[in-house]
Amino acid sequence: MNSVLLSCLPRAGVCAAFVAACGAACIAGPAMAVIVTLSGETTGGPTFQRPVEDLSTLSVIGTAAPYTAYAFTASVSGAHTFTTRGGFHTFVVLYDEPFQPAAALFNALIANDGLSAASFTVSGFSFGLQAGRQYSYVVTGFDNDEFGAYTTTIESPEVPVVPGVPEPATWASVAIGLLAATRRRRMAVPTAQYGERA
Repeated sequence: MNSVLLSCLPRAGVCAAFVAACGAACIAGPAMAVIVTLSGETTGGPTFQRPVEDLSTLSVIGTAAPYTAYAFTASVSGAHTFTTRGGFHTFVVLYDEPFQPAAALFNALIANDGLSAASFTVSGFSFGLQAGRQYSYVVTGFDNDEFGAYTTTIESPEVPVVPGVPEPATWASVAIGLLAATRRRRMAVPTAQYGERA
């Protein structure tokens, strides 16, 4: 027996209808986090006086730190994990929109200048974002002489895997396959005519 496996959402009615029509099995799909990777360079970028990690005041070390800012809108609510790796002492800040470099404490939500004491080239945090809200993620250096290439990954909360709706050609292929299998089966089974013994 041929079976078709379908990854489906909790809308079991849709999946059950497909299973009933095709005689297939329906298996709930795994939830997957969405990961976005950004690469950039702060060398020669605009500068600002960055805040300190606890956001209580502006830095006296990073007074003209080169930065790159990414404005984005969160597509799903929940904790998002931001991790930046660079070839320099990275410092990262998340802002509620709008980010205003001349007022670096305004709208600042969270900052980090190193995930461990062993390596200050990796900075990041986890923060709860709201779907539909705009934010800015700023990558900069700890002081004015810290800049260079970096990579940032942003991991959003788990979302279910949504399979694509099969196209008509796919449905036609399934139907043709079922017809061919049925025809082969009929040809393989000997049949007796009325009045004959098999």
